[in-house]
Amino acid sequence: MLYGNCILKEKLGNLKYADLIEYPKTLRKLKALNLGFDTIVAGHYSAVHGPELIDQYLALLEAQGKDAR
Repeated sequence: MLYGNCILKEKLGNLKYADLIEYPKTLRKLKALNLGFDTIVAGHYSAVHGPELIDQYLALLEAQGKDAR
């Protein structure tokens, strides 16, 4: 189990203070660790997710970055 807290959730939420360049890098590093968890506990919205939440959140961040351009 991975306790993702506020860095992983099903919606973007408030990104006012987020570094949108480093945020995805951090998530990719987390994914690359291959920690073997099958459950992620998110800090907001629905609490329990599978490991695919990392890819889903990366996609949300990528879409947000495109919208900001």
